[in-house]
Amino acid sequence: MFILNILVIGSEGTIGSRLVEKLREKGYQVWGCDIIRKKAPNYTMADITHYETLERIFADIQPKIVFHLAAEVSRETCEHWPTVSVETNVMGTLNVLLLCTKYSARVVYSGTSEEYGDAFQYGKVDEDTPIGNPQGIYALTKYMAETLVEFFHRTRGLSGIVVRLFMCYGREKPTGYRSAVTQFIESARLGETIFVHKGTKRQWSYIDDTVEGLIKAAQYRLDDHGCYETFLLGRSETWEMIDIAKKIRSIVNSKSRIEEIDVPKGI
Repeated sequence: MFILNILVIGSEGTIGSRLVEKLREKGYQVWGCDIIRKKAPNYTMADITHYETLERIFADIQPKIVFHLAAEVSRETCEHWPTVSVETNVMGTLNVLLLCTKYSARVVYSGTSEEYGDAFQYGKVDEDTPIGNPQGIYALTKYMAETLVEFFHRTRGLSGIVVRLFMCYGREKPTGYRSAVTQFIESARLGETIFVHKGTKRQWSYIDDTVEGLIKAAQYRLDDHGCYETFLLGRSETWEMIDIAKKIRSIVNSKSRIEEIDVPKGI
């Protein structure tokens, strides 16, 4: 059972919102914070790039588990405005880690499988696979933030769990991040052209499986305050995106045309 007082940073995102629901279903005391303005119990608006706003939340809640899911996840935004990516994904993470250290909280950091970069060219990856060359600013900043978690563990005794997430699909909010699977389904239902990036393939995980994995990762050696571990969270099967588009079109019984397009730089 979790120690009380769990904080989910990035609670309004696709994964964060489902994580909050699951934790509360299990009977845990959960607070959420995000950059989105709303009024709700146990929720506070905060910007992770502003240390002072986060510190007030930590001081009030005194969390023992912090799920850090907040990030700039748009690959296009990261490429066009890399300073935004660095400020949010790196500097924002630094603020979270400083506060987790100050309040003796375990952090569960959501990394990404994209950190492996070109390592995927040589076969399947696992926790022992060396990080390859990053293919975009997004992957680079996520890896930079991950190295901060390891540094704070090594130098300041932070209890840190890094979970590198593979592509996730499932129930998503109408705004914000939308997976390729969701976009394919919508296009197929509307009879619109399904656009697929040429030659791309991904390993996918259903959102509820991803959330359960995050919870189990947080529970790993929970009593060990000096614990540090990295987990990959996803499925081993690799799907060609063109095959996923064809499968969705068949399931939906759609007549949508499938068109392969070049992959934008950095995505």
